[in-house]
Amino acid sequence: MRRFAIAIAFLAALTCLPHVAGAEDARPPSEVLEGLAGTWQFTSDKGTSRTVKRTLVLGGGFVQAEVTSSDGEPLNIKMYGYDATENVYRAWWFLPGRGRRQAGTMEFTGTWDEASKTITLKAEKQGFTLVNTMTFVDDKSHTMSITVTNAAGKVVNRTEGKLAKQE
Repeated sequence: MRRFAIAIAFLAALTCLPHVAGAEDARPPSEVLEGLAGTWQFTSDKGTSRTVKRTLVLGGGFVQAEVTSSDGEPLNIKMYGYDATENVYRAWWFLPGRGRRQAGTMEFTGTWDEASKTITLKAEKQGFTLVNTMTFVDDKSHTMSITVTNAAGKVVNRTEGKLAKQE
């Protein structure tokens, strides 16, 4: 419990640090994160539909996302934030256990590209690399892709989709 409290205090301190001068992203990180907030309908290229409810939390320093299936079943929770000391965006995915699969987590780091209006996040786990991109089309829509490659660099899974803002 003490480790958890220390970790929360550390993360809270990160949000109080100033943005690094000269960083490549011209848009303030808080504005990028605000663009994720809202209730979104996700439709994948594979025909999957999800509801993604993203809420600004902890004074707007983080975005908490709750993803549910089309029938309302909770699928996962995600947190997004900006680490000013490292000048990177961070995301944490919390995945439920189902059947024989145990619950798990993934930690991503990434960047914002102002020219393409894209957040690119990358995680490595158990010999696989996941790259998640979110490109803002406008205030009411963005595209998303997740590409999974194995240790040899072969794409083993790719999902693309569109998110439309519902509110």
